[in-house]
Amino acid sequence: MCIVEFKNVSFKYSEYNIIDNLSIKFSKNRFEGILGQSGIGKTTLIKLILGMLKQDKGEIVRNFKRTGVMFQADTLIENLSVLKNMLYVTNDKRSAMKFLQMVGLNDFTHFKAKHLSKGMKKRVEIARALCIYPELVVMDEPFGNLDLLTKINLASKIKFHLNELETSFIYITHDIEEALTICDNITVFYEKPLNINFKRYIDVQHKNKSILSKEIKEFIIRTSNRYPDFKSNNIFF
Repeated sequence: MCIVEFKNVSFKYSEYNIIDNLSIKFSKNRFEGILGQSGIGKTTLIKLILGMLKQDKGEIVRNFKRTGVMFQADTLIENLSVLKNMLYVTNDKRSAMKFLQMVGLNDFTHFKAKHLSKGMKKRVEIARALCIYPELVVMDEPFGNLDLLTKINLASKIKFHLNELETSFIYITHDIEEALTICDNITVFYEKPLNINFKRYIDVQHKNKSILSKEIKEFIIRTSNRYPDFKSNNIFF
């Protein structure tokens, strides 16, 4: 079953086509990764998923009601404590404490956000996104400023509780190795506007990572030669 399905969806800003007749399904209770160069339309895609934008044509099937969102920029309120940042989105203190414990920050509830490291801030944001028990969490390059080891650690904490939470994730990144480490499925978008020309890699965690990494990189290089507008240097090898 899918958490989101696009059926022949089109969208444009002014006269610029961003999405053109796109049909794609994102699986439920999975980590769905999206790879693509800057400016190709990934953020527009998630805004459509979240209902922040309305498509011009086609249908978007949303099999969820509650959503959590994480962006690359820090979104905590710097002068509030960790706990108050949590209670900004939920009145359930027990839930807030449960997810702070999940990310290993239950002893930092009274620390102000401005006193936390970047990695700790991201852990609070993860806890805050999950404490409302969302059916879908959309993550737009949430760990972009962190080192790979910290990214893997944070993602591992989420995935460990994935079955318990019954939450689906859509995860945007530029980093192939990050996607291979974190995601179950990966979609590579390579043509503007976003359309039927994309590449899907399924059940990534059950495949040889080094072979798959080479395959994705070679595909991106071939695509870069075929589509001059596709800048492969925007995707980290």
